[in-house]
Amino acid sequence: IAAANYINIAVSQLLYRSKEIAMRKTLGASKRQLIVQFLLEALLMVMCATLLAVCWVEMFLPSFSDFANRPLDLVWGASEFAVVIAATVLLAIISGAYPAYCVARAPLNSLLAGQLKAGQLVRKGLLVFQSAMAMALIVCTLVSLQQLSFLQSLSVGYDATDRIVIHDLNSKQLIEKEHAILNEIRALPGVTQVTTTDTDLTDSILESFYFRWPNGYEESELPPTIGTGFHAVETLGLTLLAGRDFSPEFQSDWLHYVNEAAGEQSGEESPQAMAILVTEQMAKRAGYDNVSEVVGLQVQGLYRNINATIVGVVKDIKVGSAKDDWLPVSFSAGYSSQSTVRLVVRTEQANFPQLFNQLRQLLKQFNLTADPQFSLMQQDLAKVYRVEQDLFVLIRNFSVLAMFLSCLGLFGLAAFAAKRQQKQLAIRKVLGATRISLVNLLAREFLIIVLAAAVIALPFAYWLMDNWLQDFNDRIEQTIWAYGLAGLVVAAFTWLTVSVLAFKAASIRPAQILRYE
Repeated sequence: IAAANYINIAVSQLLYRSKEIAMRKTLGASKRQLIVQFLLEALLMVMCATLLAVCWVEMFLPSFSDFANRPLDLVWGASEFAVVIAATVLLAIISGAYPAYCVARAPLNSLLAGQLKAGQLVRKGLLVFQSAMAMALIVCTLVSLQQLSFLQSLSVGYDATDRIVIHDLNSKQLIEKEHAILNEIRALPGVTQVTTTDTDLTDSILESFYFRWPNGYEESELPPTIGTGFHAVETLGLTLLAGRDFSPEFQSDWLHYVNEAAGEQSGEESPQAMAILVTEQMAKRAGYDNVSEVVGLQVQGLYRNINATIVGVVKDIKVGSAKDDWLPVSFSAGYSSQSTVRLVVRTEQANFPQLFNQLRQLLKQFNLTADPQFSLMQQDLAKVYRVEQDLFVLIRNFSVLAMFLSCLGLFGLAAFAAKRQQKQLAIRKVLGATRISLVNLLAREFLIIVLAAAVIALPFAYWLMDNWLQDFNDRIEQTIWAYGLAGLVVAAFTWLTVSVLAFKAASIRPAQILRYE
């Protein structure tokens, strides 16, 4: 876009330098000399821009490192210098070649008369490209904002508000049986409930439990399960549709050997039992439309000798990001093969800094960890959409930049058009045309360019955003108003930019322009 702007503005300036170029030709300057002159001017301009760009990169690198959430350094070596020099020379050639070509082929009599035919088709084509880029970026900004807002308002089936997550704790101490520290945590001010879980709900599920339903149904795909402790529904904010939560009042909910003596002798091959919760989707996939029917049913583990009793049905949950499927999930009391688990603490009007200190002391007291890692589940959930959030910020900033650069290109082309048509405008003004009619006369030509850009940009933007949205299982439907708004914004900026120059040209006294005729 910047190269296209340089071409448009450089060609526009040729009108003001036509006599200088004519004199150089009269004094014997060859076409090669003129071409070299304009290429060197472009190279000098791009070199200055390169130095300025490198300074900007150094200035904004810390901020960009924060945005990228990783440390970034600008390392200079022979290869980096070669790339920058090559890019500088390439941009100079792209920017200066067409103005140099226009100068070299311009007839001497046209230059002396202050006239220059500068390939309107090429220059308008560049402006169509600029406007199309700006329009497409505006559409992408609006659609990505809609999708991001939709994702952030999407119900995930659990409540992440005011939940503290303590990461990477030893599962043998917490999952094998309810640890005493949980009662200590429940007694802390501001804590309403606590449970264990081997799954980060904002990330992914690492555990599975294959079982057969009483009607013979078996999941053909991976049936994920989340190992938790007691009070899973209450602590995680699940929606209970039927049955009850895991409760210490029912110690048999926890994974246990049916015959303790036999279990100690033969290990995992001995019969075991536990309670599970299933999601609504899992129950319906098994053929039970009325979820209340499944409460109390016993299912048989296929790869471990476990009889599990369904004690409740909860609303479907979304584990991970919006790009993941809504899976049929089960919750298993005390069941996990993971080496680490998490504690999820549900709070209410808690003083978080004080609560973190109290939790840290308790974890150290019970020898669970000396350096606990805390996070808020709500912040973890927000990080799930970090990529989409960053993408929106990038597209938004590029849209603003593209509009600004496009207005510069319009300014150059409008200046050229106003200069080229100033005698026509003067004659029209003498014949009674108003300033507004003269402004609209010039602006109409550029609005046609915007219309051509819309024909190119909007279908391309629709295809691009439709492919992007296909990556999400939960997504918005694209709306027509986003495309209409993008076209109107570009058209409005085009009209305003052209109108400023057209109004100035229409305000010049006709006598000053026509006095040499």
